[in-house]
Amino acid sequence: MSSYRLDELQRGQCVTLLDDILESPEIVAAVLETADGPRLAASNRDRGVDTFQVAALSAMLISLGNSLTGSRTPASHDVAICDLKGSPMVVLPAGKALLSVIGRKGANMGLVVGIARNAAPRLAEIIARAPIDRPREEKKGFVFDADGFTARVLKDVEERKHGLPEGGL
Repeated sequence: MSSYRLDELQRGQCVTLLDDILESPEIVAAVLETADGPRLAASNRDRGVDTFQVAALSAMLISLGNSLTGSRTPASHDVAICDLKGSPMVVLPAGKALLSVIGRKGANMGLVVGIARNAAPRLAEIIARAPIDRPREEKKGFVFDADGFTARVLKDVEERKHGLPEGGL
């Protein structure tokens, strides 16, 4: 899968749009990531939210959805919604990338989805201009251990969960 690289101007434009999302008191964090997980840009009101982890887990969530439906296209679904201990998380395509938006605990789910859907096309316009990083040739003998990676991410999530303040996000 290819990744996308934002230049400083594009990253600044994305961060500005993500900051605009956080103008709603219902929103805690907004993250723009590639379909394979690396974070492209983020805006975060709550420093307890690890935006790199959100990016990786959002990509994994979309990948799981695509696997369950037999889709081979990254981000082929309209929207994925999770409940993180009462805090809604919405993941949806923003062009070639994914946009993840996390609401505050008890936030109105419809409002969170609406804010994310409003921002996604504007972010997609910026991403459309981003150059593609071509996959590097695999070195002979190198094997990516997807199961091991997933296990490490899930273990990290469990460990970090215990470090969150009472009540979660």
